[in-house]
Amino acid sequence: MPIEKLQLTTRVYRALSVEGIKTVGEIREKSDGYLLSFQNLGKRSIEHLRITLGRRPADNGNSPT
Repeated sequence: MPIEKLQLTTRVYRALSVEGIKTVGEIREKSDGYLLSFQNLGKRSIEHLRITLGRRPADNGNSPT
């Protein structure tokens, strides 16, 4: 599913777009630690993103990128 179909904040949408993330599947493949490396994407933004996708925020960045 394209990220345009999600109800993301403008900040989160733009941060993902700038990094070339276009689909929900791409987001789910990335660790929180990797997403934190994106400019303008902090812990709260990632929590919002994970909740929007129906997954609780990860406690660490050890999952594969």
